[in-house]
Amino acid sequence: MSIELLKIHGDRVVSSLQEARDKLDAAESEVALDFSSVRRRVRCGR
Repeated sequence: MSIELLKIHGDRVVSSLQEARDKLDAAESEVALDFSSVRRRVRCGR
């Protein structure tokens, strides 16, 4: 088993995840995503 940590900048989230998916498709591997450090936008009011 090998582990690769990817740090993704906020302005490249979509393209970075697509790149990771393409690499996994080629390697026929599994992936676990950890979004625990992602800042979330809090909406006040309605």
